[in-house]
Amino acid sequence: MKQTLFIIALSVLIVTGCSKKETLITGQFTGDSKFLLYSQPLSGTNFYYFNDTLKLDDAGNFELKFNLTQPAFINISSPKPYKEVKLLIEPGNTYHVTFGTEKEVEISGGNEKGQMLYTKFPNPFYVEMEGRSYIRDTSLVSINSKIDSLKKNDLWELRQLFDNKEISQSFFDIAKADRDCYYASMAARVSLIKIYRMLQTQDKPYIFDNVDMLENLKEIYAQYPPEDEKYLLSTFWSEYATFYIADYLQFSKPDFNFSKLREQRVNGEYNTIIINEAKSHLKGKALEFFQAKYL
Repeated sequence: MKQTLFIIALSVLIVTGCSKKETLITGQFTGDSKFLLYSQPLSGTNFYYFNDTLKLDDAGNFELKFNLTQPAFINISSPKPYKEVKLLIEPGNTYHVTFGTEKEVEISGGNEKGQMLYTKFPNPFYVEMEGRSYIRDTSLVSINSKIDSLKKNDLWELRQLFDNKEISQSFFDIAKADRDCYYASMAARVSLIKIYRMLQTQDKPYIFDNVDMLENLKEIYAQYPPEDEKYLLSTFWSEYATFYIADYLQFSKPDFNFSKLREQRVNGEYNTIIINEAKSHLKGKALEFFQAKYL
């Protein structure tokens, strides 16, 4: 089943008519794992479950080759012990990754200082894992201020590397879009969690009475539209787009009813509704990626 879905995803995202350049990643892993997992960079998109297995040799060495037409993020991870690295790779470049005995990692090659900076950036499997730390905060202004402060610090560090000519223009631009998508996704998720909690405590049909959170979501998606293809390169886009289609757009409907939503999920109608909703609000590559991911 997994292989079938991967083939579907690959077929809808393939780009033709572009020249490809070989990108090489070599590395060494110290640990008990006999294999690693890596995400497949499909036309620049990244989704954790579009992945494949990489076998290690007896010394823990590995090699990956990609024929790329554009930059892409990939994640390389081990199940035992769990270690992970996120790389922003570009066509024609070479990289070397060394996983240490603990969780430390060393990266050399293209934009290596930018790659090492990414090892310090938050990179949760799900954005909600980081966003839950804001759930007890009752001030939307405070939440947004804290998230904005974290984002500004990330972008300041990237700008320092760029100004010192230690990362390329394309690395900086893509990394900025990734940080935009990550923090927009986290801000959106915090508001959505609060809305869900409010809905789950109501015994009557839903009448939205917290305009702040809904307006906050509206402003986030207006500033960072999910259909903007530059955000597709982010490892967080698939989650961000799902929040938009499956949650925000549903809450925004004048006739929204939480009980009806739960009923649709139970009887199997929900997935069809979300796919059709995506067709109305996404287009082109964004729609193709969302459909492939949602399948």
